[in-house]
Amino acid sequence: MAESRTQIVIALIGLAGVLGAAVISKYGLPTSLAGRSSASGTKTTSGLERGTHEQSADSDLVNIRNVNPPGGTVLQAGKAIDFKIDLSYRLQSLDNAALSIDLDQHDNSTNCTGETHIHASQHVPITRGEHQITVAVPYRFDAGKPAVNSGSISVGAKIWSDFDNRQLLKSLPFTGYCWTFN
Repeated sequence: MAESRTQIVIALIGLAGVLGAAVISKYGLPTSLAGRSSASGTKTTSGLERGTHEQSADSDLVNIRNVNPPGGTVLQAGKAIDFKIDLSYRLQSLDNAALSIDLDQHDNSTNCTGETHIHASQHVPITRGEHQITVAVPYRFDAGKPAVNSGSISVGAKIWSDFDNRQLLKSLPFTGYCWTFN
């Protein structure tokens, strides 16, 4: 008798799993679970609302159009500099999000490799569609970390589905932009 109850319980659990998977595939995850980020920074699933078309975080893009100072410029350690970054972006997966432009400092590395820490960041709200914006990021060599004599700085971007609650949608490194300082 106990063995048949165990088999029935196992069968019911399996049936609940199949029905749950069918409901999720048709209607999406509940909003309390939808839009969670994976460790890779890409959105794993998105809940569907009636009458909307599901968009993937893979369709969200950020491109650098121009940077001042130009990549490759040698900066002076200890001297403040303001980076001006002209961007174009395409946001399709959400109506509103936050974009952060991060300047990563690579201590004692002249080629933007090795250990890094975000030394400066600027956050701006973004909206669905394709847009062009300019983001100014002030960079202070002595802010938040003991000063180092040499290193390099790279730039990256992150799209946040909810910046206040630290819900990352997508992380976008930019190659080809490296500044050295000494």
